[in-house]
Amino acid sequence: MLIKRGFFLAVLLFSALLIHSQENRAAVIRSLAESGDQDQKAAALRNINDLMKDNALSGDEEEYVRILSYLSGEGVTNIKTEHGAVINDFPAVRRDAVLLLGELGGPAARSALISVMRYDHDPYVLAEAAFALAKTGPDDEGKMISVFYLTLAGKKAVYDNDRVVQAVIRAIETISAATPSILEDPRIVEGLIFAAKPQLGYSRETRNLAEELLNRSTSR
Repeated sequence: MLIKRGFFLAVLLFSALLIHSQENRAAVIRSLAESGDQDQKAAALRNINDLMKDNALSGDEEEYVRILSYLSGEGVTNIKTEHGAVINDFPAVRRDAVLLLGELGGPAARSALISVMRYDHDPYVLAEAAFALAKTGPDDEGKMISVFYLTLAGKKAVYDNDRVVQAVIRAIETISAATPSILEDPRIVEGLIFAAKPQLGYSRETRNLAEELLNRSTSR
């Protein structure tokens, strides 16, 4: 069976990881991430995932967050074109990068995920970004709450999607378990009111989720 050239190169570079020093490991993974080949980008994500499972990031967390941030914008904020057409719109790469950013957590990962929520155009990626944001820790600057409001209020056409809105509502619910005050934020309350309106056309399930959180916020 023939192996795609890009995948073969990714395998070779992964083998190089085994013989490189720990200091150079992140650089090798970055080279995979920055290649023009989707398979090599996927290999970079697999390598980071494996390192995370083995607790082997070894103090290089900031560099891996930078790599994942780069991959989370593939074809959206990190654009490559050919003859006027975008040639690196890889939503599967962005989605997997978003998942790992959520697992890593912290302010830098949160900033990258907020950028995904603001600029991505794929509902599946946006939904995963919302779930991932709920894992990143306290939002002292309020930027996460702002992007949740923009989503719930349908400020962009791509936000007008049951999958995305439900993901944001469930993310808010998750956050409220540790930070109940999020349900008192005026932006969150206003956004939930928008999502609960029948005239906006969201499903009954979406509206029920919004109403349940609203009831919790008003009962506090």
